[in-house]
Amino acid sequence: MGELFRRFWLPAALSEELTEPGGAPVRLRILCEDLLAFRDSSGKLGVIDAYCSHRQAPLFFGRNENCAIQCPYHGWRFNTEGECIETPNAPNYLRDTPRAKERLAIVAYPTHEAGGIVWIYMGPKDLEPPFPAFEFTKVPKGHCHASR
Repeated sequence: MGELFRRFWLPAALSEELTEPGGAPVRLRILCEDLLAFRDSSGKLGVIDAYCSHRQAPLFFGRNENCAIQCPYHGWRFNTEGECIETPNAPNYLRDTPRAKERLAIVAYPTHEAGGIVWIYMGPKDLEPPFPAFEFTKVPKGHCHASR
């Protein structure tokens, strides 16, 4: 059933929990995965793996600044796409090779914000459906409970 549920857009968090760019992240547990939702300093929404790819340190305790979450353990920085964009304790040439980029990246899921809810798609990228046209996502702000 978990594979079936991953093929649909799933509600992950309320938009009101992630209002401030660069604000505190929100811990999520969806389909037995520990995830982290955050709005980076430019306002872009991301849902990524909750742990750093280096030492599995919880990114929840990291700093959300300069369009990335910084791991509290060694300072590795991850953007909303799950890419490792900085490794202060390792030479950058190790990070910039194509193989290293894949190895250092963490899981990131596509997000969509509608109706006061943050939605994620957890299935295969090639099977991602368009976001459903739920009626409550089209009403003016304040007309449904989730958008208050």
